[in-house]
Amino acid sequence: MTRRTDVVVVGGGPAGMYTAHRLAEAGYRVSVLDSRREIGEQVICTGIVSREAFERYGFSHASVLSSIQKLRLISPGGLELRYTHPSVLAYAVDRHKFDNEIRHRAQRSGAEVSVESSVQQISVERGRVRLSVQNSHRRYELYAALCVIATGIRYTLHRQVGLGVPSSFLKAAQAHLPAGREDVTTVFVGQRVAPGGFAWVVPLGRQLCRVGLMTHGDARRLFHRLVERLQLSHQNGHTPVDLKPIAQGMARCSSTDRVIAVGEAAGQVKTTTGGGIYYGLLGAEIAAEVAARALARNDLSARALGEYDRLWKRRIGGEIEKGFRTRQQAARLSDAQMDRLVRASQENGLFAFAEKHARFDWHRKMIGYVLKLPAFREALLRAVQA
Repeated sequence: MTRRTDVVVVGGGPAGMYTAHRLAEAGYRVSVLDSRREIGEQVICTGIVSREAFERYGFSHASVLSSIQKLRLISPGGLELRYTHPSVLAYAVDRHKFDNEIRHRAQRSGAEVSVESSVQQISVERGRVRLSVQNSHRRYELYAALCVIATGIRYTLHRQVGLGVPSSFLKAAQAHLPAGREDVTTVFVGQRVAPGGFAWVVPLGRQLCRVGLMTHGDARRLFHRLVERLQLSHQNGHTPVDLKPIAQGMARCSSTDRVIAVGEAAGQVKTTTGGGIYYGLLGAEIAAEVAARALARNDLSARALGEYDRLWKRRIGGEIEKGFRTRQQAARLSDAQMDRLVRASQENGLFAFAEKHARFDWHRKMIGYVLKLPAFREALLRAVQA
């Protein structure tokens, strides 16, 4: 059995589904294939989406579990840096509801969504892309003019068509745990807590929170140590932990003949926090614009689709590179040096700067401010010398 379409999107997460929505809206036949039983199922994500993203894409608040306005950073030595932004910065969302809101948009625009459909193989042929698809009933061939890969951290298809992959990865662990009534999102830093990254507690309301960390160390072991420190556990004493890699750094090449990658599949991830939803949506927006023009011209060559690489990297590449370098530098700091940096932040007008310039998804200005602090420069110099 064979099927044909204009565009096939492999992966039904936010980036893939939004690309499908925009291309179907432009009048193209679009098929979305997702290997899961249901869109939004088995998502391992902190689920924080900025208010800016909600406003830009007009999302409803049906998926919102809690708002993020109050923040607390706890240093290795227990120093606390508390900050309340003048307005809501972001929302913690129910990913099942959030993802399905975008799915409904895509379907209303005319996209066809198929679940339990796994792409086994992809090849670029003369004038088309051929995909071998296995669903719950049968195996079939699907032909399309263009393929959009939105498979997150799964890169098997990239290798089959010669796409690049992100340059490095961190390991993340997360679980949903009972919590108190406090509505402060808390971040923990330090070599004993999460070397190379940080840990978090995000309140969700109804006395529930998401607890997790990202690190270059043993994520599972460090997570259980964090849970013990916070004295959190399920009533039955068992804490199921979700584990996943987090892409760090842009893919060298996210487009080739008749194929483009979006979202985490292209490395469109905030390297400071590991969040990928908004950057993935921005990448999807650019991908759909470039793809629609290429389809209209019937030119889906690597050269034509290369415009997508240039545009999305111009839009968010600077943020990704700056965040990546800064996180690598911060990973060198000892716990004592991190304590000094937190103390210096308390004393150097960081809050006043944040009130004017803080944006949840854009960190270059804040990073530039912190890098100018003499305490940070001194700590970093000592770490490099060590």
